[in-house]
Amino acid sequence: MRGFLLVLAGLLLAAALASGARTPLRQQAEVLVEPLKGPVLPGTAEDKVRLSSMAQDVRVTESTSQKSSDPATSSSAPTFPEVKVEGLGTARGRFLTSYLGRPFYAFMSLPYAKPPVGDLRFKNPQPWTGAWEGTLDGAYDATYLRARCPQSSLILNVTAGREDCLHLSVYTPRMPESRDAEKLPVMVWIHGGAYMTGDANLYVPTKLLDRDVVVVVVQYRLGSLAGGIPEAPGNMGLMDQITALRWVQEHITAFGGDRDSVTVFGQSAGGASTSWMQITPLTNETVPENNNRQLVHKVLPMSGSSFEEWTLDPDPESGFWKTAKILECDTDQDKVKAVECMRGRTLDEVNRASIQIYADSRKTGGLGFQGLCPVVQDTLAAENHPGLELVIPKSPVEIVDANEFLQVPVMTGSVRDEGSLVVGLAYKDYLYPNGHYPNDTEFARDEMVTTLIRAFGIEDRTGSVTNAMTLSFLPNAEMGNWYSMVGGLVDMCGMLFLKSGLWQLAHRINKASPNLPIFFYSWEFESDDSLFPWIFISMPDIPVPGGIGHADELPYLFHLPSVLDERQRLMSERMLTLNPTPREFEYENENWTRFTAEWKTFGIEEENFMLLQDDFTNEIDFSTRWNYHIDDGMTTTPGPFTSEDPDPVSREDYDKQVELKEQFQIATGILGGLCVCTLFLAAVFFFRMRRLKTV
Repeated sequence: MRGFLLVLAGLLLAAALASGARTPLRQQAEVLVEPLKGPVLPGTAEDKVRLSSMAQDVRVTESTSQKSSDPATSSSAPTFPEVKVEGLGTARGRFLTSYLGRPFYAFMSLPYAKPPVGDLRFKNPQPWTGAWEGTLDGAYDATYLRARCPQSSLILNVTAGREDCLHLSVYTPRMPESRDAEKLPVMVWIHGGAYMTGDANLYVPTKLLDRDVVVVVVQYRLGSLAGGIPEAPGNMGLMDQITALRWVQEHITAFGGDRDSVTVFGQSAGGASTSWMQITPLTNETVPENNNRQLVHKVLPMSGSSFEEWTLDPDPESGFWKTAKILECDTDQDKVKAVECMRGRTLDEVNRASIQIYADSRKTGGLGFQGLCPVVQDTLAAENHPGLELVIPKSPVEIVDANEFLQVPVMTGSVRDEGSLVVGLAYKDYLYPNGHYPNDTEFARDEMVTTLIRAFGIEDRTGSVTNAMTLSFLPNAEMGNWYSMVGGLVDMCGMLFLKSGLWQLAHRINKASPNLPIFFYSWEFESDDSLFPWIFISMPDIPVPGGIGHADELPYLFHLPSVLDERQRLMSERMLTLNPTPREFEYENENWTRFTAEWKTFGIEEENFMLLQDDFTNEIDFSTRWNYHIDDGMTTTPGPFTSEDPDPVSREDYDKQVELKEQFQIATGILGGLCVCTLFLAAVFFFRMRRLKTV
């Protein structure tokens, strides 16, 4: 059987590569990940294969005509445009086409900070100064996407990415030849991924660029490693984002952007980061490093905020020493020596330590965020280290209640079934490995709710919280029957995971600053396409309904692998309208009124929100969307999720499936490498034969 799988994997991969070599799509994809000519610049082979797959549908206009300042109105724009950036040099970009066929410029992977390697590992980022390095014919090659930041590979059990990853990409429909030309509003995207994974390169804004807007997509470091010392202050990813925003203030005008009109938006951990950009004092114009300029003018946190349980590590000290112990750097119990020791470890070793802490936490019912998510840096603030910038000097509740946050308009919201991701991960990483299958009636009846709420930091010693949650979210469920309970569990985890934090953030901001506009939404657009099956691709028969799940709105904004039908295309157009630039954050936005008479702002007295379905409607009381499955049951659930308990897959069978999957992945990786080597040798042989013929 194993031999058969190896042969089958080889045949499939060879056929795919052979087919890809003959198709224009392969050529279109390669332009995003390969330099124009000359030596290969930083980026791993895995990154380039993955990005080629991601970018296969992005169309590239191969025009070689004269330069034009606005590709949206000219058919003679160059394929490789250049822009001069003061203090940095010339960037050579690429000419792409939007989802609806509008041409735009792409300048990919521009360094905004020095590579955080050696002594800079774990420290706050240092802004890039001086001319760009690695230029090609006098210009920095910004025609392809470079490596993501270090993280665990989703394909093989190895580290993916590089430490030299602090880059951002700028996508613009217009590059003015004159600095006096009208500037376009700017939107800065922060990707999600639970602070442990994620890649800005996946978010090519081909749909957003159908609008007059400059989009900036930021790579940032993952994890935190908060040692409470200047050598490892924590929050390095958030500090990377702030450094990128400072870069935008200084250089975005060269790309046609308006630095006085910057919206920060992000989803999941990116949504929480977006919220932190409003909460932190470092985005305020009073900070000397900001050169008297406010970095952010509007925020749009999607499915995540700074008020979530998982977005703040309550015990960073423990996470620091756990990491040090795994890396055998805890012998002296001296933080400075421990950090110095950890800097001497390989990138793969450091990454594996974080993954081990995550996996250990998940196996015991935790969320797995220890040592990864942001931290309050109150100890460092009290010690007063001159010159050390602190992203979070005190808790977000203290900052908001004291009205010390950035006074900018907010748009925020969530999708209907946020909890399906949480319940799915709980089943995959905790329930199943510990033998709590769907037919474990006793555990489902007596411990399921308590276990899930404990993961969100709620210690229910008296059982009162468990009873309250059961009455609120499982009033009609047959307790002990997983298939009867799972809908209510999805609702409960959605509330604990995201919705209550967003609700609290909006309430506290409105209470502290009643006149600040807050626009709230609930995404409930149903379709057959969902990211849930891709998230749980290793467990296709997972007994959890995805519903309208976490991140399902993203294919309507970005170039994710999605082909939209007419109904979805209309929804994408509406989403692009509702993702506003700063100039459109208004009560009577003429674009918004195309779909609804008025989007009423959220307030404590009247919790207005926009219900986003095929039709957009103004609703009241966002908490009504916490209990979707109580009355409606599982009407959107696919076949297997019925009230009858089907025969679950046995542990032995599942383990065999996992083993076969891993063998297939290894075989694919090996054969892929062999195929690449074979193609390379064939190309070398071909060019040598041509050279001999010419001689």
